[in-house]
Amino acid sequence: MSNTQTCLGYLYLKGLDGEAGQDIQEWICSLCLLRGGKLIHFDIDPKKTPQGTINLEQATAEVSTGPVPGALYASTDCFRCVTPQRTFHLYADNFDNRNKWVNLLTEHINTLKTNPSAFEKANHGNFELRAQISTAERVEFLTKSGGIKNLSWKKRLFVLNGKNLVYYELPQGLKAQGNYVCQNSSAFTDESIKLPDEVSIDRVIKVQTDRGKLLIGAISLEDKNRWSESLMSRSLSSENSSETPASTPVQQLPNSKEELLKRVGELTDMKDKSDKIIRGLKTENKKLKQTVEELNAQLREKEDGINRLTSTKQRMEIEVMEARDYQKTKKQ
Repeated sequence: MSNTQTCLGYLYLKGLDGEAGQDIQEWICSLCLLRGGKLIHFDIDPKKTPQGTINLEQATAEVSTGPVPGALYASTDCFRCVTPQRTFHLYADNFDNRNKWVNLLTEHINTLKTNPSAFEKANHGNFELRAQISTAERVEFLTKSGGIKNLSWKKRLFVLNGKNLVYYELPQGLKAQGNYVCQNSSAFTDESIKLPDEVSIDRVIKVQTDRGKLLIGAISLEDKNRWSESLMSRSLSSENSSETPASTPVQQLPNSKEELLKRVGELTDMKDKSDKIIRGLKTENKKLKQTVEELNAQLREKEDGINRLTSTKQRMEIEVMEARDYQKTKKQ
């Protein structure tokens, strides 16, 4: 497992040279994601308001067990946040990330019970995306189920901030505006470069990427330190990987034999339940066919009865006409 840290938040970006300088000629404010040594930035409105807010004061966080409603995801990668009003099912991409979220949420919930004032610095008044991220403890893209009436799963941006887990709807067809492989980083001291109003020179980092030099500007020193640590972990990881050849990752495998057996058991349970549903549907289909055949037989029987009544009526009409003709003949 890589020891690089994941970091996500709003930064000011400007390219200095190379392709980076051509792509970002002027300072822009973007939602940036640093993961796996890559810096990716997205065009998402920093003033965006949340789609929903989960109050953690009376909530519980737990790992998912058994098949997850409306999804093909294994429960080993999913967790749920249970509130008195609703249960939220969430997919965290992998087993380790799921455990991190459950542990962090559980820690938050327990802290809220024992020390409600612990999150006084958290932004509980302004729910705009940038304001929430500025004091958040964890920000990440997670996949969320649509609830009881809508079992579709969609990507959302989740922000853990104090007593709230806030999630934001992403623009349809969201794509990365830029993708840079970070190689190393250092402080920036060139005062000739004009900076955005919200950024001072002590909050700017110069990053060497595969596409040229890139400047990133943080709004606060805390934010700058957070990004510096994440970039530093990337540099250390690169040095270690250059010394020791890394094996090519093919697929995330279970961490133990017990976990593998657990996953096999879950998949077997899912298959058994699917087979049971299919058998039930086949039985219902057979019953429906039998019912249709019975209704068709009743319909044919009624049609035969109608035909017999019609024939009887016609015979009676003929007999009446013959009787009238006979009476007329007799009178003549």
